[in-house]
Amino acid sequence: MNRNVVQCSPETELSQVTADMVNRHVHHVVMDKDGEPVGILSTLDIVNLTV
Repeated sequence: MNRNVVQCSPETELSQVTADMVNRHVHHVVMDKDGEPVGILSTLDIVNLTV
């Protein structure tokens, strides 16, 4: 498990989140709003959104 959790806000552009995931070699990103987690975005979620 990784202690360096990658986070983004719901307002972050999908292209930016995707680039961050590729650059950091992660497959899941925690979405947070006002410091509270509101969801998890995965590479499969992105694939399903773009197909």
